Amino acid sequence: MVDNVDVYKAIEPLIERIRNECFVKSYEATDAECVSLIVSKYFHWNGFEIGKVATGAFEDANFHDLANKLQTNLDEEFSYEEVK
Repeated sequence: MVDNVDVYKAIEPLIERIRNECFVKSYEATDAECVSLIVSKYFHWNGFEIGKVATGAFEDANFHDLANKLQTNLDEEFSYEEVK
């Protein structure tokens, strides 16, 4: 099973690379900002997929009510009427 230390060891080098290469030198980006950029790039700036990541993270962290609210907003934002 992958534990927290494994995740940290795997992602920390990428976070540092993003921090050093994707932000202006005078700005010290937070880990959260770096991870958000990683997620955005990975999903090609697809808002629905990015939202699913956030919803899943809230679920994993036992913020179930917040996850449900976000999912409801995502469903509303990304529901498209059928073309008639």
